[in-house]
Amino acid sequence: MYPYAGPPPGRTQSWFRFSGPTGAPWIDSNSWVARLAAAHAPGKQIWLAFEPPQEEQSPNEAAYKVAVVDAAAVGAWWILSLDEKLSQALAAGNAEAAKTWRGILDTVAFFETHSAWRGYVHQGPLAIISTFAGDNEFMGTELLNLAARGNLQYRIVDRLHVASADLTGLRAALWVDSDPPAADVVAKPAGFARRGGLLIVPHTVARLFKGEGALDCAVPGYDLRTFGKGTVAAATRDWADPYFLAADAHDLVSRRYDPIRIFNGPSYWTHYSVAPGGNDRLIQLVSFAGGSRFPRMGRSNDVTVRFPARHSSVTLHRLDSSPEALRPVKDGDHIEYQLPQFAVYAALEVKA
Repeated sequence: MYPYAGPPPGRTQSWFRFSGPTGAPWIDSNSWVARLAAAHAPGKQIWLAFEPPQEEQSPNEAAYKVAVVDAAAVGAWWILSLDEKLSQALAAGNAEAAKTWRGILDTVAFFETHSAWRGYVHQGPLAIISTFAGDNEFMGTELLNLAARGNLQYRIVDRLHVASADLTGLRAALWVDSDPPAADVVAKPAGFARRGGLLIVPHTVARLFKGEGALDCAVPGYDLRTFGKGTVAAATRDWADPYFLAADAHDLVSRRYDPIRIFNGPSYWTHYSVAPGGNDRLIQLVSFAGGSRFPRMGRSNDVTVRFPARHSSVTLHRLDSSPEALRPVKDGDHIEYQLPQFAVYAALEVKA
């Protein structure tokens, strides 16, 4: 893992370059799967079905809570599925099993209480455009997974609907697929770039977006050129590894456009969303260390959140505590919030 240079002394920013396959939901997040399903079927309720891992040691209460919140943080639901040992223990009236079951139900109830959050729209500086299917499935879907791991906030755009997609408010758009867009689709990403955005394309598509003046590019492997009021970054090599593509995209977009930054929270999966038709924001943090073999990773006393958006108040919500107003802390020109401990999940409700 290689954290990028930049955080103040004594802190590590929660951006790491990960590689390796996605594991079970008890280790890695499935939230990108739910977000992709929602992009393919807007307006539909998304349900995730997966079984607990068949291991010698059964998942603990925290692991079950992680499975619930991982789906709920993106407006989906996990179809509750208990491992065999827990099911048998519940049937036998085991007190510890009953406690785990109550914890699962309390977690579900928490998100029912905050059902309005399901209507919030996930945002970020980057649009990721792909069919996410066929020859484009591996690169497109694994890019969603790895970008989210690196806290690169994004908006998913189904290529089949790109002509009608809303690209307002975005810093950049990434055309993932190696096959070029149809003639009637080219106008959309081209118009986005000409109006001032950054368009990132594979070298197989570059001929459709010929830039003008050459610019210096700090990211190796890309030809950066002006394109109207914006720019086009065309890859000069094949995109063979989604891990490197996710890292390149974050570098090209620039972390100065990150809507949030998390310090000292390496085990957190971060979700950033905006209330529909308003300026209120929601920052959700899911700690996968809470249900792992390394629980101390998720219990730092020094986790800090920074975000530049103007706001009037920030309220912290945890699964096992009452809502708590957070006080801002000044750090130079930045406003930050230091978070108290939480084992599995926390949400920051940010009022404009």
